Amino acid sequence: MTHLLFLAANGRNTTRLRLAAEVRDVKAEIQKTPAATSIRIEDNLAVRPSDLQAVLLRFAPHLVHFSGHGTAVGDTAFQGDDGKKHLVDPQTLQALF
Repeated sequence: MTHLLFLAANGRNTTRLRLAAEVRDVKAEIQKTPAATSIRIEDNLAVRPSDLQAVLLRFAPHLVHFSGHGTAVGDTAFQGDDGKKHLVDPQTLQALF
């Protein structure tokens, strides 16, 4: 069984993204493949930096997909506890993974 973790974030102070629709579309495309029964998908649509370690440990994904905003220098925009964007630098994410 392959585990795919779909993480998404769209802070209140960012351009609105259609994240739920994107999750739906990804799941629909996977269902069309012969491997559909061997892929388990978990999604977290308002992921906060404080959620990352727990969800990675709990789900133990083989693949991680992130949908959201970022910066030109590689920061990833997660959702903060206040609902606004919270930037995380690539080195921090690399250390987590």
